[in-house]
Amino acid sequence: MIPVSALSVSSSTQKQRRNADVGVNAGELTGAFAVWAASKEAAFLHGRFVWCSWDVEEMATGEFRKSIDEDPYFLKASIVGLRDGFRA
Repeated sequence: MIPVSALSVSSSTQKQRRNADVGVNAGELTGAFAVWAASKEAAFLHGRFVWCSWDVEEMATGEFRKSIDEDPYFLKASIVGLRDGFRA
C-alpha cells in the first residue's frame, strides 16, 4: 500500500512550480525589481503604479515609454470626482 503522503505534492514543491512559471525565484524577482525601480535609470517610473513582473526593457522603450512621456498621469493614482481629480 502506498502512503497518502507519497501521493500528495508538498507545499514547497507547489511553491517551486509557481516560481518556475515566473522564471526566477519570486523573492529574487521582486528584490531585483525594487533595486532597479529605485535607480536613476527608472526615474521615469517614480510615482507610478507598476508590477515587478513587467518587462523592464518594454517599460523603458517603445509604446509604454511613449505613453508615460505623453501623459503625465499614466499609471498614477487619482481620486476622480474632486475638482479636476486629485492627482498623486
